[in-house]
Amino acid sequence: MQHTMKRAIKRIWEAIASVWAGFIRLVKRFNWEEARKVEGITLMNAVGTIVFYTLALVCVGAALFCGAWHQLFLAVVSYVMGATLIQDNFLGNEKAVHYFERCFSKKA
Repeated sequence: MQHTMKRAIKRIWEAIASVWAGFIRLVKRFNWEEARKVEGITLMNAVGTIVFYTLALVCVGAALFCGAWHQLFLAVVSYVMGATLIQDNFLGNEKAVHYFERCFSKKA
């Protein structure tokens, strides 16, 4: 029993370390010079995309781990809003997805 618990704790720490390493790699790839070259509406769409996708993930987590199954409706709505904002170029602005690609591209 105790061996199983130690192995489970070790796997949890390995998973946390893996996620943290991935986050660090993502931050290192971020190009701040390109990030500054942005229109206001594109920045608003990018921030809105991040907010709505994060809300969708939190709602799915609430449904799975807390049993709040009614949160799945809010998760679907949040995902649709995020997907809409990431592709929005109605006013001729740059799409948020292109902005993210430009900011997270490999540095030369």
